[in-house]
Amino acid sequence: MSGLVESRTINRLTKTAARVYAILDNFGNGSTDVIDRLIPFLEPILAARAGQPLNTGDIAADVRAAYKWNFNEDIVEVFVPRLEQHGWLVARDPAKSSYFVAQKNEVSLADSGEIGEGVIKRFYEIAIDFKKFSEALSPLTALPRSVEEFQDILIEWLIYVEAFSEHNLNFTLGVQKDSSGTLRQVVGVPDITTLRDEEKFLCARYVQHALKSNPEVGEVLSRIASIGLLTEVVQDFVKPVSQIEKSDLVVYLDAPIAMELLGVSGKAARENIAPIVDELKRIGCQVRIYGQSLQEIKATLSAVLGNARPTGPTAQAIARGDVMRSFVAEVASDPETFLAQIGVPTTHRTLEQNPSEISYFTEGQYQELYAAITFQQNPHAREHDATVSTFIMRQRRKKSTRDLFEAGFVLLTKNGLLAQLTQRKCVELGVMIPSTIPPVVHRRVFSTSIWLRTG
Repeated sequence: MSGLVESRTINRLTKTAARVYAILDNFGNGSTDVIDRLIPFLEPILAARAGQPLNTGDIAADVRAAYKWNFNEDIVEVFVPRLEQHGWLVARDPAKSSYFVAQKNEVSLADSGEIGEGVIKRFYEIAIDFKKFSEALSPLTALPRSVEEFQDILIEWLIYVEAFSEHNLNFTLGVQKDSSGTLRQVVGVPDITTLRDEEKFLCARYVQHALKSNPEVGEVLSRIASIGLLTEVVQDFVKPVSQIEKSDLVVYLDAPIAMELLGVSGKAARENIAPIVDELKRIGCQVRIYGQSLQEIKATLSAVLGNARPTGPTAQAIARGDVMRSFVAEVASDPETFLAQIGVPTTHRTLEQNPSEISYFTEGQYQELYAAITFQQNPHAREHDATVSTFIMRQRRKKSTRDLFEAGFVLLTKNGLLAQLTQRKCVELGVMIPSTIPPVVHRRVFSTSIWLRTG
């Protein structure tokens, strides 16, 4: 039953998103603010959770389900200040440490007038035409009966099967046996939707027919299809954002992020970071970890296992039953092997290695950075942070850029203080200017950059 409710929710969201697309297309001209221009896509999702405490994990999951975007909690957090400005979020305390989703009318939808209604009306007419086309095509069984159902399956096919890619327009037909052993015709499209084969077949045939017979229909369908393709959304709405297909960036994981990727911080934490790492690898980036960070992992996990009343993400994950204590013990004994098994090799180096690189971030500059990391009370943690930041600066060999994917080397962290402090200190030391990519990048910034640049 829950699957049916979820399916209906997704259909409602995709229909609303089609309307939002029309509104955004009309009123968004001239704005170069990427985040602001994408907020209307989050509005129907927030409206469905009005009155609830903000749960960034749930919002991220809703966005992934509705639009198939590579969206995680970090990206939701980037949107939070803008959503508060737009009246969608209300702070629960003066420190703004938590929020409620506001009970708000969907103003951008209700006030859209003829613009949004025009697209919805036109799509309804297309659905009527689709219904007539399918009924005349063949005596396929189990077809939807209402125009609204034809709208639903066409929207799902357009968004999730990416109908306007060359691969899907040149669909292939084949024959396979159904559950009763009867041979029937099927359409060869990626199996990433809940649609039945006959529904996929109908959509493919109708879209091909519509594009040939009526260019205007093709324009409306392409607009709806592009809701699910972030690349097209960014290209249409935010021209200044350039897409990235390949990068030689080397990304080093800070210990807490590596532990999340390993799964010892719980299932949700792993699901939040794994897609980001996968996307980095897809575009050619290397994902690695320093040997010093392995020692942090060992120390952290050993402390959890050896403490009668442990705290932190791993302790909470064990208490929830997300991860077995025995698995945590195995990872603690040999994190290097476990990381290598998931495609994250280790770089072993020391500050004395590679004398030719030392001039790019000297021993004196390292000592100043170490002294500046006052938020770390543990001397081992302070040494780790200063050391790995120094490694990044030395490996860059004074390379400076405003483009994250051309920075050469970065450390990916969830420690906001470390990211801010190293940037400020490197600027003070004269080894970088404020507008260039710092050696340490916060995961929230990183996730958003990947999402906007790769989809």
